[in-house]
Order: sequence, then C-alpha cells, then structure tokens
Amino acid sequence: VDARLPDGFAATTLPGAVNVPAATLVPGNPYRDDLLAALGVHGGDFSEAFDLVIFAGGPDSPDAPQALRSLLDAGYPGGKLKYYRGGVQAWTTLGLSTAAGQ
Repeated sequence: VDARLPDGFAATTLPGAVNVPAATLVPGNPYRDDLLAALGVHGGDFSEAFDLVIFAGGPDSPDAPQALRSLLDAGYPGGKLKYYRGGVQAWTTLGLSTAAGQ
C-alpha cells in the first residue's frame, strides 16, 4: 500500500502497489469504512483482513506511519501490517524496478 498522495503514486511506485493515501484512513473520513472493506474488513470483522505492506516516499515521510496508526486505531490487526520504511526512495536507490501508478 502506497500511502502517498495520488500524484506521487502516479509518478512512480512499487510494482503491484495500490494507492491508499494516509489522509483517507483518518477516523473523520466518511469513506474510511469503504476503504477498510476494500482491504478485507467487513462490518468491523478483521478476520479476513489482508496482510499489508505500507510504504511512502522514503524514511522521512510521515505518510506511512500515519497510515499505520490510523489502521491500528481502526482495529486492524498489527500482525497483518508491515512497514517498509525505505519507501520508494530506498527502492529506487537499490535499482529495483518501479511502476507508474494507475
């Protein structure tokens, strides 16, 4: 899950990533339950929640930690969440392939 804003995601992201901006996961977003449903959460039941790897632009970006906090606050199981701190910056520095977000 690429937690950056859509413009960053569209420019370049990790292959297979989906864009769920951190700001959309905050409790005040009226569509947060819809986003959680897309992640496998149904009616507050997290038993089928997907395993996620959350990342953002790089190690200094607050987006991924914010997304993780919001998911945990919503009740998302911590064991189903992973944090790739290096983000897109470290990924590209390592010479790994990227994709344009869609």
